[in-house]
Parts: sequence; structure tokens; C-alpha cells
Amino acid sequence: MATPGERTQIEGFWGWFRQNKARMDALDDPDEPFWDEALAALGKVHPDLKFALSAHEGAAKAADREFVVTASCDAELFPLVDALVAAGPKLPGWQWVALKPPMGFDFVTEFEDLTLDPREMWFFPLRDSAKPRDLALRVGVPGFTKRRAEQYFEAVAMILESGLGERAATELADLHVVPLPENLKAEGFAPLKELPAYIEWNRANRLPSRGWCGVIEWKNAAGSAPRGR
Repeated sequence: MATPGERTQIEGFWGWFRQNKARMDALDDPDEPFWDEALAALGKVHPDLKFALSAHEGAAKAADREFVVTASCDAELFPLVDALVAAGPKLPGWQWVALKPPMGFDFVTEFEDLTLDPREMWFFPLRDSAKPRDLALRVGVPGFTKRRAEQYFEAVAMILESGLGERAATELADLHVVPLPENLKAEGFAPLKELPAYIEWNRANRLPSRGWCGVIEWKNAAGSAPRGR
């Protein structure tokens, strides 16, 4: 729940948005000076909040645009983001979205000089009996080298945030990025695109005292091919 001071800042931001709706309607490019002005207005609610905009759809630009408020995976700010979005006014042509939504893994991303395709990555869930509620992952990436381990780690973390969505990505307690094993299935890996289905199944079926199931346990228990997204 937002504090009285935060509620005042939230009201102030939406008042600013109403006054500048025409300029927001026309905003497309983060390089436009008005983008920084809008970011500064949102920053008065909290300096670590950012936003993203969906693109105009079609020549007529008739579809509603999404104004996505992100906390850059800072879970402590999620309640503030939820309160901000809940207070959003009804404005023609706009929808308010709390945190980056999941987009699946059917995309290619560029990070610095790396080009990575999540559809070529595989994951292995790590179990920690001391922290059975925590999900940790080992992610195998083609072309991984120890010399560039930090760069690959940052790129994969960004991919997981986009694929799982900002809220779900914060549930990831630990991440290890490694080269692709030679025999992926035999070593218990599954395609990264199946990670949302794996997480969904485990949430519904695992015992509170038990760690996250392995891939083989999951597929055997599910009794069929996992549901992709």
C-alpha cells in the first residue's frame, strides 16, 4: 500500500499525464527529448521507476497503447508500481501495465556485441534442500566462454526478465550461465522456451518442504509434453 506521500506523488504524476496526453500520444522514440521529460515526471513518484511504451499499431494508430511501469526487477518497489497503475485514469487510447509482462522466448536479443537466441538455450533447475522454495537455474548458452562470463550472465538475466516477465523473474534466487553440455537431455536440461511451463507446473504440484523438481521428474509426472507459451 502506498504511503500518503506516495499517493500525493502518484496523483501528481497522473495529473501531469492528463495535461500532456497529446504529447504522450505522439511519443515513440526514447531519443526524443520529451521522453526524458516524461521519465522525470515518473521519477517524482520514485527515482528508480521507469516506463516503456508499446508501439503505435497500424497506419490509423487506432489500437490502445500500453504504458508499462517497470521497477527494474526491484521487488521492494512492486507494491508502489501496483498502486501507481491501480490509480491510473481512464484515458482514451491508453492502458496501464504494472511491470514488464512475460513475452516468452521467441525472440533474438542483442547485448553489447553479443547476439543471443533464447530458442537455442537450455535450462537445468537447481535444488537446494536448505531453501526449497527458492528457484535457481543453470542456463546453457551456445558460444559461452569463461572469459566473457559476466557479459553472458548479464545478457541471460535480461533475457529471463523479458521472457518470464518482471514479477516472475524476481523469484529466481540464483543463476548460473554455462556452456551447452554435449548431451543436454541426458544431463537433465530442457529447452529454455519450456521454462514458463516448468515453473507453472511446479508451483501447482510441489510440496512446500520440497525443492523444485528436476526436468525428468516434471515430464514424467506431467505425463505428456510440456505446454509451451
